[in-house]
Amino acid sequence: MRFKVRSLGGKLIIVAALTLLLCMVIFSALSWGLLKYRSEREASYDATKNLSYIKNAYRSASGALLQDLTQVARNSDVISSVSHPPTVQSQQRLEDLLVHVPTHYHIFLAALDIVARNHQVVGQFADGQHTTDINALT
Repeated sequence: MRFKVRSLGGKLIIVAALTLLLCMVIFSALSWGLLKYRSEREASYDATKNLSYIKNAYRSASGALLQDLTQVARNSDVISSVSHPPTVQSQQRLEDLLVHVPTHYHIFLAALDIVARNHQVVGQFADGQHTTDINALT
């Protein structure tokens, strides 16, 4: 392709316009790349920071829940309800003790098992119902 512009001024204007267009394309590409890099880096930093906050909150809530469950397990009412043969009254008493544990933390447990020292399930609180295994009492 050959330009048929006779004057030197016309040729300079065309070269200047093409140079300006090339600079604009290069600037746009570099700006887009820099923006993409910065946004990905910021998103990664924010995700890492939020993940650490969530992890700390989870550890704190889990520790508090574990501590409260340990206190409930050491409760003399729970121990006496589990150590004797199950009756309707002891089942109701045990259910009343265990029903407050999950709702206090706004969590819902599928099952809350009471396990004896020999690792047998002694009682289970599941879906609002309490069952006790008579043979596993120790």
